Amino acid sequence: MKGDPQPIDGHEEVYPLHKLDDIKSFRNHVIWMMRFNDVLDAEKLADALSRLLEIGDCKKLGGRLRFKADGKLEVVLQKPSTTGERHVFFTHDSYEMRIQDHRLASRLPNATDGPSTHLVSEDFQPFIARPNFPTFDQSIRRNEPQISLHVTSFKDATLVALLWPHVLMDASAGEALLSGWSSVLTGRERDIVVVTGAQDDILLQAAMSKKAETSEKFKLEKNRLTSGTPYFSIAMSVGQVLDSPLQQRAVFIPEAVLNKLKAEVRKEIAEGSENVPFVSESDILIAWICQVVHLLWRDPVQWQL
Repeated sequence: MKGDPQPIDGHEEVYPLHKLDDIKSFRNHVIWMMRFNDVLDAEKLADALSRLLEIGDCKKLGGRLRFKADGKLEVVLQKPSTTGERHVFFTHDSYEMRIQDHRLASRLPNATDGPSTHLVSEDFQPFIARPNFPTFDQSIRRNEPQISLHVTSFKDATLVALLWPHVLMDASAGEALLSGWSSVLTGRERDIVVVTGAQDDILLQAAMSKKAETSEKFKLEKNRLTSGTPYFSIAMSVGQVLDSPLQQRAVFIPEAVLNKLKAEVRKEIAEGSENVPFVSESDILIAWICQVVHLLWRDPVQWQL
């Protein structure tokens, strides 16, 4: 039936990777690390995440990546799976001490009252993944699960890290993954959102539809870089080499600050308009960051946001 994974020899189910997902620049890993100031059950976390990957088309996240003859990727599920086998690569470290007593963990960023930036340090890698974590290609050759879960437990806190290949999903899908995971943990599997487009490339279908041919004009078309693009790219590359090294930092924005920004933006765009246009949190944050960069333009510190 259309929309369902097609069995191969009765032993496999195959899901495709779509055109905008299976590109070489996405053949790396997305990393999320979360800190909970409470003691969580690591085994329960792993079991719930693995259970989520058995529900509906969430199964696509629980398969293994495989190269096809043409070099493209697909997701393969072996069936039936081994009883009790988890669909995630789970590892767990435990320390019989408070997090602030740990030499490295005590240096993790803490929440601030206002917006702040925090240095992204490779020193925190032990809390992100198991030792000798494989490269993208190595994980495929080893036939490992796509999603890795690494939990670090302390007496008063828990660090939870997720890693997955970027070709599988982006940050927005990662948010949906967290929501579904929470639903399983709290016994609310009925609330899990149905996965759309696991088999069919709905974005490609939309782009090829007749409606797409009559879409509105891109408002920033006149600002698009065309013939000067190569020179602009070369100038940027030379500038990065000559300037001081870039420093990667994470931006923290408290919920109260974000809510204030949202209220101000929606008030501004509503003035003189009967229909208030939709504006996402991402739109608001990007606009805010652009203003911050403009204000810091003369500062000797180089920013990469």
